[in-house]
Amino acid sequence: MIQADRPNVDAVGGAAAGANGLFLRLQQATIHPLLACNIACGYCYQDAERTGGAVVPRKSGREWASWVASVFSRSQDREIDIVVTGGEPLLMGFEWYREFLDTTAAALVAQGKRVGFTIQTNASLALSDGMTRLLQHHGVRFSVHYDGLIDGDELKSRTRHDVMESLAKAGFPLTAIIVGTPPALERLPETLDFFHRIGVSHYRLNAVGGEGRGRMEHNPTPRQRAVAEFLTGFHAWQNGFKPYESGLIWKFVSWCRAELSGQPRPQSVSPQPCGGGDTSITIYPDGSIYPCGFYCELSGRFFNVEELAKLEVGAAARLRDACGERSAVFEERCQACEALIYCGAYCAMSAKRDNNDVLCKAQLELLAIMRDNPSVTTAIANAFLMFREANGAPKRENLQ
Repeated sequence: MIQADRPNVDAVGGAAAGANGLFLRLQQATIHPLLACNIACGYCYQDAERTGGAVVPRKSGREWASWVASVFSRSQDREIDIVVTGGEPLLMGFEWYREFLDTTAAALVAQGKRVGFTIQTNASLALSDGMTRLLQHHGVRFSVHYDGLIDGDELKSRTRHDVMESLAKAGFPLTAIIVGTPPALERLPETLDFFHRIGVSHYRLNAVGGEGRGRMEHNPTPRQRAVAEFLTGFHAWQNGFKPYESGLIWKFVSWCRAELSGQPRPQSVSPQPCGGGDTSITIYPDGSIYPCGFYCELSGRFFNVEELAKLEVGAAARLRDACGERSAVFEERCQACEALIYCGAYCAMSAKRDNNDVLCKAQLELLAIMRDNPSVTTAIANAFLMFREANGAPKRENLQ
């Protein structure tokens, strides 16, 4: 979070919170200034166009700053996060970022807000000295897509490894996303050792087989996924939870509570309260606003940034409720599943296109692995709760 030096921001700002009540609780906006990418990952949900040449965003950094300031002028929240993603956002270069970061920060500070910036990148492009200084000045964090040292040049794995290392040496806070393809899972132990060495704080082990060119063919078997999840928890335990995958580690705690401590198991599921369309939104290059960046074609475009002042009162509810529709199919199936102790909720959008068969079966496989290794599972869960307590969480229960 920063409070920036202020350039002239007279032309930047936006309408005050309108009568339609839209975005009053907004905390985060993920923006896509361009969809082009310099890597053609077969599993990419974005299916971004590949480019080998120069990229010119549709809107300048200052124009994007005006959009962002207009949206957040409606929010009553004072702590704001802006995520810049793509395609590959670092293709836009120094001048775009200088305009966007300087002007956005100044406009939001003028609204009485504090702002933090994150860039989601594939880490295939090294930063110039000038870009490094600019991003350091604005306290930018990086979320890096990295799947390990995969054989071949298609994913530029070695380059991305080296750029991540240089970002860490420059002092940028790093988190990471690992897409769970079979090659990435095979290299997961060495990837996590690398994250530990360079100081990645958290990472997410993503699903695959979603929206990209590869569709389902990049999925591992359920057993491969389950083994990877268990070994990921083991690695976090052995390395003092530096780093760890939060959602995965809580599965160890949930298993112990249900299987060993006799705590009641969940009996039902419902749509998860993700905040899409309420506390967070996604904005595409043409200004279209979606509740979530993963399922844009399912939710559909709701409205454009430039239409905000003209919307009626019901607009806020339509956007907020888009991700909350119940799924009779999910709720009937999940209530009979032993792995409900890990889940407890579902994404209402993913329920509209149920391609989570591998992930669901993997949770049953993980359940079996934990039952076969109760002492290790319990040790990981207890160590994690102790780690959280040491970092300010309430005193833990003792899982037996």
